[in-house]
Amino acid sequence: MDGWVKIHRQMSENDLWTCEPFSRGQAWVDMILLANHKPNFFYKRGVKVNVERGQLAWSELALSERWKWSRNKVRKFLKDLEKEHQIEQQKTNVTQIVTIKNYDKFQEKDTKPNTKWTPNGHQMDTNKNEKNEKNKRIYQPEMNFYNLLLVKKVI
Repeated sequence: MDGWVKIHRQMSENDLWTCEPFSRGQAWVDMILLANHKPNFFYKRGVKVNVERGQLAWSELALSERWKWSRNKVRKFLKDLEKEHQIEQQKTNVTQIVTIKNYDKFQEKDTKPNTKWTPNGHQMDTNKNEKNEKNKRIYQPEMNFYNLLLVKKVI
């Protein structure tokens, strides 16, 4: 099968998603949803832990609680994924990092331009975040001295 299904990461916090024990397929999708989409870091026990794109830093205990599985079942599942060359695990005395191999295969690439057909020809998609920021600037009045006087008069 070809094509994409876009799933927002917030779905992973929905009660319907987490209310029952996970299937193996659901656990695999959950790992993709939990993986970092950009490099980041956090501190654990005073140690800086870098987490790259396509990695997740969740312990077996945390995954077992989330998926409603035993720790042994989580450990076996992760070993099975490792044997199938789907993930790599890096365990230290501070944390466990799981790297999803071929993470980019599961993500829509933002680098290729999408085009929409308009009466005037092709139009490039705009960055929606930039558009939202522009709308905020346009539609929200600036609080300058004149506007503050108006606000005081209304109150």
